[in-house]
Amino acid sequence: MEYRSGLGYDIHPTDPSRPLILGGVEVPSEFGLAGHSDADVLTHAIIDALLGAAGLGDIGQHFPDTDPAYRGISSLRLLEQVMGMLREGGARVVNVDALIVAEQPKLWPHFPTMKRSLAEVLGIEQERINLKATTNEGFDSIGRSEAIACFATCTIALAEERPWGGKEKPWRERLTRAKDLLERNELEREADLLILREAGRLIVKVDGGSKGNPGPAAAAAVISDPEGLAEYPLTRFLGEMTNNQAEYEAVILALSFLIEQGLSDRPVELYVDSELVARQLLGKYRVRDKKLIPRWQRARELMEKFAKLTLAHIPRTENRLADELVRVTIRRKLKGRS
Repeated sequence: MEYRSGLGYDIHPTDPSRPLILGGVEVPSEFGLAGHSDADVLTHAIIDALLGAAGLGDIGQHFPDTDPAYRGISSLRLLEQVMGMLREGGARVVNVDALIVAEQPKLWPHFPTMKRSLAEVLGIEQERINLKATTNEGFDSIGRSEAIACFATCTIALAEERPWGGKEKPWRERLTRAKDLLERNELEREADLLILREAGRLIVKVDGGSKGNPGPAAAAAVISDPEGLAEYPLTRFLGEMTNNQAEYEAVILALSFLIEQGLSDRPVELYVDSELVARQLLGKYRVRDKKLIPRWQRARELMEKFAKLTLAHIPRTENRLADELVRVTIRRKLKGRS
């Protein structure tokens, strides 16, 4: 695993006619910030830091202020697109540290809400996000409350193979493999199921994701035997959901299927590529999102029905097939295919 760091910076002039948006959160203030989008300097600085760490340019290259498509857009939507680029390249966010420079208003009371908002999009625990604020002691435009600026740094973890800045991945080959799995006939699927029933141990890799966050989402799982003789795919289109909600639905989908097939007495190795979901299911982190709590409870209930189940986090690069099953399922649904 390779690690890279990035630095981001943004500054916007104040505008009394606009709301002040920071980290996707509206902060009570006498003024907001002027800009083409929602002028969220905190999110913009984080975006620049992530792009810099990945070697993907800067925010202006990807979201130019001359493009009407980005007029008034929530900067969290831009951050979602950047996270999609990172995931495509097999990268994940390790941590983010940001410093907002503003003479007013007081920002620290709003940090917990900002961290929750950003963590949902970044796909990391709130503890991995650090926010700070300082003033400019009355100096320059910031000191006169004519502008607000933000500095951000981040660290990302990169896969050994990635489509940008590294070795090319066989994307078309992997996509074809996912489609082939979904298009197997009933006899082929039943043959794989027979192999799984005879296996002494089952390997289950799950993934969930959305096109946007939230957006059209799907859950997928690949169940195999240790020898790799069988690969049984499971997919489900979920409608509008966030990435984390879809990740939980993938766990529920796979475990429910195994129980229905009478395989809960077998040793099962369950692998999840969302570090947040894995740690929550292992009891290492609390579930704070109210929409995730019932899914966490359902997943835990299903896990307890297994005689021997181990759960572990794996890098996305080791879960590419399930990831492609998610993508194919969403594409087919949006194109009107069953």
